[in-house]
This record gives sequence, structure tokens and C-alpha cells, in this order.
Amino acid sequence: MNKFNMEEDQQKNLNSTNHARYMPLENEEKKKKQKILLHEDLIITLNGYQQIPYKKIIYYVLCIISFGIIFLIFHWFPKLKLKLLGEIIPIEDASELFIENTWSSGVAHIKIKCNFYHGKISDIFPKYSKISEYTRQHNITPSQIENANLEQQFYLKYFKYQYIRFIFNPITLKYEQISNWKDPNWVSIKSTINGIESNEIFNKRKQIFGSNVAQIHQKSTLSFLIDEVLHPFYIFQIFSIILWCAEDYYYYAFCIFVMSVFSTYSTLKTSKENLKKISEMSKFTCPVVVVRKDENQESIYKHIDSGDLVPGDVLIIAPDELEILPCDAILLKGDCIVNESMLTGESMPINKIPIKDEELKNLDFETDDVVEKLGNCCFFAGTKIVRVKGDKNQMLNNENSSSAQSHENNNNIKSKRKRNLKYETKSAYALVIRTGFNTVKGSLVRSMLFPKQNYFKFYRDSFNFIYVLFIIALIGFCGSLYNFIKYGVPISIIIIRALDLITIVVPPALPATMSIGTSFAISKLKELNIFCISPNHVIIGGKLNLICFDKTGTLTENGLCVHGVHYLEQSKSSALSSNNSLINLASNSYSSFQDNMISKVKFSKLSNHKSRNKDFFSPSYSTVVMNSPLYNKQFVVNSSCSSINDKNKVAFSFDDLNEGSQSPNLEKLNESFDYNEMSLLISKRYIDLLRFAMATCHNLKVVNGKLIGDPLDVEMFKFIDWSIQEKEGTIDGLSTIVRPKNNVDFEKEKRINEIDSANSPRSFKKDLENMEKISKIASSKYLFELGILRVFEFASHLRRMSVIVRRMYFEESNLTVSNSLEVFVKGAPEVIRDICKNKTIPLEFNQKLHKLVNKGYRVIAVGYKTIENVKFHKLMKMKREEIESDLEFLGFIVFENPLKSGTKKTIEALNDANIRSLMCTGDNILTGISVAKECSMLSKDAQVKILKFVEGTGEVDEHTIPELIHGGRTSDAQIYLEEHENTGDDDSESQSESEIESMDSMDENMSMFLSNNISSTEILNRESLINIKNEYYAMSGDVFDWILHNYSDKHLKSILENCRIFARMLPDQKQILVEKYHEIGYCVSFCGDGANDCGALKSADVGLSLSEAEASVAAPFTSQDMDLKCVLNVIKEGRAALVTNFSCFKYMALYSLIQFTTVSLLYSLAGNLGDVQFLFIDLFLILPIAVAMGRSGSYHKIYHKAPTSNLVSFKVLVSLIGQIVIQMIFQFHIFFWTKKQTWYEAPEQKGDGKTVLCYENTLLFYISCFQYIVGALVYSVGPPYRQPITTNRMFMFISAFASFIILIILFIPNTQILSFVELMVIPFSARCYTLYIIIVNAVVSILAELYLWRWITMKLKKRKYI
Repeated sequence: MNKFNMEEDQQKNLNSTNHARYMPLENEEKKKKQKILLHEDLIITLNGYQQIPYKKIIYYVLCIISFGIIFLIFHWFPKLKLKLLGEIIPIEDASELFIENTWSSGVAHIKIKCNFYHGKISDIFPKYSKISEYTRQHNITPSQIENANLEQQFYLKYFKYQYIRFIFNPITLKYEQISNWKDPNWVSIKSTINGIESNEIFNKRKQIFGSNVAQIHQKSTLSFLIDEVLHPFYIFQIFSIILWCAEDYYYYAFCIFVMSVFSTYSTLKTSKENLKKISEMSKFTCPVVVVRKDENQESIYKHIDSGDLVPGDVLIIAPDELEILPCDAILLKGDCIVNESMLTGESMPINKIPIKDEELKNLDFETDDVVEKLGNCCFFAGTKIVRVKGDKNQMLNNENSSSAQSHENNNNIKSKRKRNLKYETKSAYALVIRTGFNTVKGSLVRSMLFPKQNYFKFYRDSFNFIYVLFIIALIGFCGSLYNFIKYGVPISIIIIRALDLITIVVPPALPATMSIGTSFAISKLKELNIFCISPNHVIIGGKLNLICFDKTGTLTENGLCVHGVHYLEQSKSSALSSNNSLINLASNSYSSFQDNMISKVKFSKLSNHKSRNKDFFSPSYSTVVMNSPLYNKQFVVNSSCSSINDKNKVAFSFDDLNEGSQSPNLEKLNESFDYNEMSLLISKRYIDLLRFAMATCHNLKVVNGKLIGDPLDVEMFKFIDWSIQEKEGTIDGLSTIVRPKNNVDFEKEKRINEIDSANSPRSFKKDLENMEKISKIASSKYLFELGILRVFEFASHLRRMSVIVRRMYFEESNLTVSNSLEVFVKGAPEVIRDICKNKTIPLEFNQKLHKLVNKGYRVIAVGYKTIENVKFHKLMKMKREEIESDLEFLGFIVFENPLKSGTKKTIEALNDANIRSLMCTGDNILTGISVAKECSMLSKDAQVKILKFVEGTGEVDEHTIPELIHGGRTSDAQIYLEEHENTGDDDSESQSESEIESMDSMDENMSMFLSNNISSTEILNRESLINIKNEYYAMSGDVFDWILHNYSDKHLKSILENCRIFARMLPDQKQILVEKYHEIGYCVSFCGDGANDCGALKSADVGLSLSEAEASVAAPFTSQDMDLKCVLNVIKEGRAALVTNFSCFKYMALYSLIQFTTVSLLYSLAGNLGDVQFLFIDLFLILPIAVAMGRSGSYHKIYHKAPTSNLVSFKVLVSLIGQIVIQMIFQFHIFFWTKKQTWYEAPEQKGDGKTVLCYENTLLFYISCFQYIVGALVYSVGPPYRQPITTNRMFMFISAFASFIILIILFIPNTQILSFVELMVIPFSARCYTLYIIIVNAVVSILAELYLWRWITMKLKKRKYI
């Protein structure tokens, strides 16, 4: 293998969290260690490793001598084992590695695989295929590049970690991921559509990437069993069972053994089933067809198994053949509709379009997020194919034009091959880019297999508390040691008693009882259609104090609906007086007249199906296609009035305007023209054009009679109630046709609109009907269709889409096709405004938009233009920028996204519970504020200030270093606070034009005004904290990104704590926001619909996905109920589970210390509890009661204060220690009271330490049994987190039944029962006194828990703060 000497490069430019970054190390560690940032905050450290044989032999000997103790210690601490049995060596020389990661305390020991490889190093690492900016930045010499491109033989060293393949790079001497691999020849569709051209290339890539099968290695049952049995908890149980057998406690030991076996079996079964489910979801293979050139084949289409796909293959997606995509691929040719619900949880079908040559050439997998940048033309493994359409205008490039000879050879081969028209014309072609676990689906599967471990404080404190109990056991044994020696107990018995005391203080059932609350909560959530795949997250839900909500699909309904439209209409106040001669106007050109008319347009009132303004839906407008003078200068005006005969009718063209005042028609027009009718004509033109835009400006498809596409487009099309048809007509490029549904009724409508010019009053409609006699204009044709020729898909960076449309008219079955083409563009209002002619923008544009957005509506603007005399082939070559320019503004389409029915109640409940809620959305910031106020996230009169950049600060130019740009600005940018103002009702009376004009001028100069007039107190200074004055903040994603990199943690915390609205947030920014809130001390939940929220859902302490899938891979919780009440249910059940786990833990601790006290007192007599007594207490009292305690349901209301999760808090410790003291006092009292009674007889000592039958044992047994029941009552916490204990029927029955059994044994003694339990008969007076002590013990315990401990806790807290 060739080796290259070079300095270690530090890759600083890879700033995407989706790709591996190679972290620099200290100089002395560079050769032996390598750090890699895989994703998010997961850093793995590779250590070169080599085992030392003689140390391994010593290890085996020590394991045998220690009876496996050394083996167990090294099994629990594998890093210690590796360091003691081997040594760290340079990575390039190592045949083994041990790998550490920041998410786990364990290590992985991996052996490096080596395969013989014949080829180029640049085949594996394409970045060395030529001299580039990358090679210059990393000091790669030309000789190294030349060497990397030579055919050579070397060993391909690689390993897999968490199913990611890493290959050793002989140039950098590092291991690198290959998931971001891209062939340098992928520069155009033509260069890739022929697929892999030889078997040699296929074999090399198969060697590099492996099989396209995301197969999870199934652990054997024996491996699962060994891992489970060797867990410290089970080792402790095995030790306890052996100890109890040594003490002849066979019954109890056998029962615990059975329970342990059942628990192990249940855990093993659950683990294997979960792994099997993930494996079945992950592994997928199917037959596929690819393009493979092989001279021995009759066809270039080869049928293979999907497991043999490699990057560079061209996959044929044929109708009715391929149902599910087996890999990630880029669409090269054709049209596909897919369903990505398996990955996103969103079942909306998505249309995929072919990639463009420029996009393919500039695509860089190392820095670009394929999902975000090319989501509309990229397939992902696991997605379902809904529909496929081929593109017969493109044919597979089988010819090679490199030379005439090869061209001739290819033609000869082609003539011999069989053609397949289905694959050539009816199928889509896709370039395979990622396979196996490198796919997006593979990444999600890995996130399920290797999740980030959550270390909840409750679990840490519980294990620390167990250590304290262990110390108490040692202290208790030391106190009893004197008596054992005094009574001459053998040393072996003393040792057994010491170990037995440990099993009493630290009961083996403790970990199992701690999960009772969690298990019950999961079952309750499942009943509510909320599924949990991570039980550890359940109790974390009980500590949530911040909920981040996505907006669309979460707070609001999943889809938008059209609220209405604001088209343009001619302002009546601007109509020219009829006394004003048109001669003055005629002296100007036609364009001047057009500009004058357009400049006087204004927005109409809102038109929708409920409004009084029905003009937009008038049937006559749906069937009459009109050409305006502003469109083709062929407007015809009827100059007659009601008293003028038909012979006096004059046809007038606006071309006459250009002839000046000499035009005779102009003079007649001046006499009779009504400018109100001109205003109506212009308004009608805008109505029709806006309607046509809504009918055509989309990329909807019809699948099985159902509209498929963007939900916004679907709702828009439904609003105008047109019909759509996909077909391949005779007109070039025509793929989709839309038409009004009432075209079929045109004859009826025509009769309705017929008029009598002699008897009817003169109106614009009359003139319009008279125009039918003039054959020169197109408005006389009723039946028409609009054909969509070309679609420019919505681009997120452009924030707009467009279509090119051709009109087709029908009259008596004759088809007339318009020569001119029309362009309709829709998108963000500010974007459409910038590409429209200024003279076509209404004066009140900004005011209208601001008002609509402030009310929570989503506004889409529409633009329009015509293209004359352009052939189809030239049209297809026109650039998007050329088409989407110099537009005429048409109006607004207003969408509303209504709140879900339960949103407001949920947010109000969270507010009442002092749980903060905020919005994190990709929508407009003003829309976010409006929705926040509507759902009570903000009060109606809340003062909201928006953080914005000061115009002119932090501008970026060509000299700016990319690493210094954040949020599109440099660090020199400044931020100011803009106060958000509530707007009035949209239906308020319109302002005068002078007011509108002055306000518009103010808006146009607002940016300059703000930049020059913002006071220094309004500009946020990063060195000073914000003064909080009962106000809330809102910011966009670019401002958040800038603050994140330019403000200190202290200042960032101040802003985040008072910001409620985060708008225009990208998926990565949502994830970072969640992480930042977690860092400043919040317990964060993110609630989203699964689409684009995967990162935030996984990063949150509790991720809740609203999805119809039973188990979404995106979040630990998945709700099939789309209502937000699921958030309240997760919090309520989480709090109930947390309180239950606390109660069970405290109860088990109290139980162990009660039993410890009993046994310690008996140890003073060299005695102990009997086997049956232990069995009765542990199996028939403690276990049923502990299980029943966890069956209490959650409280119906969320309390304003979360339950504590700190076991070492004053409240918990005072309660636990206090109860222990009370129980000990009563046990000590009954113990010493017994010795003073006249009927008392001292037990007979046998010197074996097994004295059981004695009065002390009997009375302590009775007292302690009731103490266990009372302890359960005391710690069965009810409101405000759980239902009252009286509603827990199971617990009440078990407690009552156990108390009844003990009282029966106490007051109605049976000789056989007493003998079996090893109890003595005591006098009746002693029984009554025992009952009295039991009652007093219960009353004192309950009253102390209700009142005394709370009073002591308050006193201690006050003293703490003094």
C-alpha cells in the first residue's frame, strides 16, 4: 500500500451537523487517536489498539482463581479491561480499534477488515481526483493527487461502527466516512443516465460500499441471556438466592428465583421482539431494473436484486413494478409521486421532478443537506411510489460521441439489442446516490438503535441512595456483631448474617418496583392512542416546564384553506371625467394610457364563498374570456346608447389612441364613453386573470380520481371549482389541461345574458354582448381551456413557483389555439412585488399585506405576463429568471390556517400550570404572533417586540469570509426592537387615496428611516442585558442564528427566556433552539407533526410526534390523536408516573429499614425472622402492595407546580427519615415492653444464631406487618398529581385483606397456622395492647406526613434562605 506523508488537516469548513467532522487533537495524540463528530453532539474517539499475549494469559488465570469475579469486574468496566490487556498504537498500524463515544460510558472493541483492492485511491475518495479548492486548503500536493489517480494495488482497510462504514485514507492517515461520496463524473444528466458501464466498476463500488441491505445483526438468545444475567442487578439476585439457600430459606429463595427467571424471560422477549420489529422495518430487498451496459446482453435493462445496487446505478422506476424505493436516488427523467409518511409521519403525497444539470453539477454531499436542498427531486429509501410517468421527449443516451468509431460500434450494438418501450417512454430514471445504512432511512434506524442516553436526576439519586442504605447495613451489622460473639455464634453464621443484612437493607425487588409507575403510565397512554417507544422518557414528561410547538399541523389544522381573494379593481375616484377630452390623453402613447389606468387600481374587498362581494364567482365571468386593451390593444367599445340604433354602433380600437386627435372614432368615443364601465372592464380583466392563475399555477396530479400535490395548491384549485385533466395532446409540451366546470352550460348561460338593446338600460354587459358580432376579438368564444406547458416548481430559496400557459378556445367543435403564451407566478408577497413592475403595484400594497398577515392569514401574491411569438423548443430553453420578471401584479390569495379545536384549551391549561409554551415555526413572524394571541399563548393585549436587523449593518460582500456569516450578516450587524402593533378589522372602511399614498411612501422609506432614527436604547447591545418590562419578543431564524454566534451565553439566556415566537426557522435551527433551552436549565418538550421536525423531536427531553403511525421513528412519543390534548395527557401521566416511582422507592426504602430494624433487634438475641415470615412479608404483603400502589390514575388537572425529582430534597428526606424514626420508636417500644411483662419467657439459645420462636419475634412480626401497610398508605400520594387513594380499588382491597388476615392470626390463633408461621401464642391483653400500638402508630404516621413534615420542611427552607 502506498503511503503519503503530509500534515494532519483540520477540517473546519464542514458546518453541517449531518456529516462527520474530524476533530483536531494534540500533536502527541494525532497518530494514536482520532476524533470524529458523527452528528449532533455525538463524538467518537478512535484508538489504535494491540493486545499483548502474556497479559491475556494472566487475565484468564486470574478469572479462574477468583471464580469469575475478575471476569465480572472487567465485563462491567470494559475500558479498564482493554487498557490492562493491551496498548495503544498508531492508528495506521493498528489491526484493532477501541472506540469511545460521548453518549455512552461503554467502549466498542472492533477488528479492522482488510480487502485487496485494485484501482485508484480517488475512486474511494473523489476529492483527490483533481486539483481543487479543497486540495489547496489542505495542502495536498500535485504529486499526491497524481499518485491518488494511478491504478495500483493496495489493501482496503475499513471497519463498521454503529453500521457506518469507515475507510482508511492513505493520504490523510485517517478513517473517513463514505456516506457523502459523489462521482466526479456526475456533472449532467447525459453523463449519468447510462448508469454503470462495466462490471469492473460495479465490483469496485460493491467492494467500497457493500450491499444495499440495511440488515441489523440479530443477537442470539444466548448472547441476550448472558448480557442480561451478567447485569449487576441479576448478579446481586443470584448472590442473594445462594445466600438464602445457605440459610435454609428455600421457599423464599425459590420464589425469588422464579420471579427473576420470569423477569429475565420477559425482558429478553421484549428486547428480541423490538429488535426484530426494527430489523423488519430496516431490511428490505426487491427485484429492480437498472441500466447496465454489457455487450453480452440483448438489452441494456438488467434485472437484479436491490441488494446489488451501488451508487452510480440508474434505477428504472416502471409503472406497477416498483412499489417501495430501496435506496436514496435522484430523479433524472420522468415524473413521480411518492408517499414519504414512513420517514416523516406525514402522509401527503409529494411530487418529484427531475434534477437539472446545473443542480447536479454543483451538488456537494459533504456540505449540502440533500433533504433540504433537493427534497423535490430526491427519492429516499422506504418511500412508497404512488404514480410514475415517463418522459418520451427524452430518450436514453445510448450514443457515445467521443469518436466516430465508437459511435458506429454503439449503433451496431444497439441494433442487436431488444428495445423496451415501457422502460424507454413510460418509466422514470433515478440515479442511485446512497445505499444501505447511508440512506436517510438508515440514519433514522440507527438513531433508534443507538439513542442518546438520558440521565434523569431521579435515577442518579436512587442509586446514590442505595449506596447509603448499603452503608447503613454495615453499621447495623457492626452493632449486632457484639451479641453474635457474646452468644458464641460460629464465624460462618456471622458472615452469612452480615451478608443477609445487606439483602434486607437493599432488597432485590427494589429496581423492579421503581418501574411500576412507568409501566402503568405507558399502558394508560396506549389507551389514549399515545404510543411510547422509550419508557425512560415517561417520567421525564412529569418535569416538563417548556413546550415548543410547531404551528402548521400542530397548533393549527394540517392544511390551509382559502379564506378569500383580493383582486384588483379600478378606483372610481380616479376615473377620468367625461368632460375631460380624450384628445389630451390621445396625445400620449398607448403605454402612457395603460400606465395611467393601472396606476389607479386598488384592492377589492375580500371575495369568498361567504362574502357579499360575489363578483369573483359571477357565472358570466367564468365562461366569458376577455382580452383587455391592456393585454392586446384590441378592445372594442360600443359607443351607442339606448336611443341609438345598431347602425350607429362604432368599433373603436386603442390603436386609435396612437393616431392622435385626428381619429374620427376617438371623437365619437369621447362623446359616449363611460369611464365607470372602463373601471368595470379593468376589474373584470383582473378577476379573470387571477382566476386563471389559481386554476393553473400549481403542479397538481390526478391519481385514481384524486388530486395529489401540495395541500395549498389543492385547496386553491378546489376554491375556484374547476376541473383538471392530464393528457398528452397534439400541442407540444401540453401535459395538463384545466377548464371551468360550467363550460357545458354555456348555451343556457348565453340565453340568460341575452339583452334587448332597445328596451334595456345601457350597461357594460349589454356592450359586451354586442361585441360578439365583432369577429376580431377572442372574447366571443365561450368554451375554452387552459393548457399548462411548463412548470417551474416551488423553490425554497426563491420562494415562488410559476407556470407557462396557453389558451385554447372551442366553438362548434373547432379548436383555436392562442399564439401568445401567458405566465402566472405565485409566491411570497415581498418576492412577487420585487419582480413586478412598480407601476402595477397598488398604493396600499404594504398596508393590506401587513393587515392580513397580522391577523394570522397566509398571503400568496400573484403576478402575470405574456410571451409573444416563442416556439416550443425555444421556450424550453428559456431560463427561469427571464420568465419570472417584469410581471404585472394581479392580487392576493388569502389562506387561513384555523386552530385545532383543542389548541386554545391546551395552551390555557399549560398557562394555568405555569408551563411555558412557545412557537417554533417556519411561517411568517407576524402570522406566528397572531396565532399565538389567538390560542392564548400570548394575551390579546400583550406587548410584543420583534428583533430585527438594522438596515445597512453587517452587510455581506464578495470579500466576506463565509465562516463569519451568520443569519446572512456579519458580526458587525446591529439588532433593534420593533414594537408590534395590533391592526384593525380587515372589513373597516378603506382609507382615502391620499392617506394610502402617504402611508405607502412611509413604508417604502421605513427601512431607511429606522436605520437613521433608531435610538441607541432600542438597539440591542451584546454587552448589556435586555431590560425586561413585561414584554415578549419574537424573532426570525436568521436573527436567531446571528445572536447564537455573536452573543454571550448570559445574554442569549436573557433573550431566550423572554422570546415566545421563533419564525422562519429551518429544521436545524429548531433542533439547536431545543438544545439551547435545555442548556439553560429547561426540561423541554417539542411537539410537531413529524415533517421537518425530526431533529428537534429527537433532541428534546420529550419529543411528541402527531402522526397516524403507531410508532414514529422521529420521537419517543407518537400520538394518533391529532388534538393537542395529547400534550396534557403526556404531562399528567408523566407526573403520575414520577410520583408513583417516588412513592414506590420511598416505600421500598421504608420497608427495608423497617425490616432492618426488626432483624437488628432479633440479632441482639442471636435470632432472626423465620423463612415463612420472610415469605409472607415479601411475597404476600410488600410485592402486591407495591404493585397496587402504582395503579392510581393521574389527576384530571395539571397542578401549577411540578413534583420534585430530587431524592435528596428537604421534603423527601424529612418525610423518609421521619417515618423511619417513628417506626423504629414503636418497634423498640414493643421490643422492650415485651421483656417487662410477667408472662415473658426468654428464648433458649442454641448457639447457631437461628432462634426464631420467641415473644419478641412474634410481637415484632405483628407490629412490622401493619407498619408495612401503614407505610403504603402514607406514601400513596393522591392529589394534585394522582387520583385519591380511595379510587384505587386494587390497593384498598389488598390492604384491607392483608390487615384482616393479620388480625385473624392475632385474635383467633390457630395452632397449626402459628406453628407454620413460627409464632407464639400471646395473652389476650397483649393482643389488645398490640392492636392499640398499631392504631397509634398509624395515626401518628399519617398525621406526621400530612402536617408535621411540611412544617419542618418550611422551617428548614426558611433557615436556608436566612
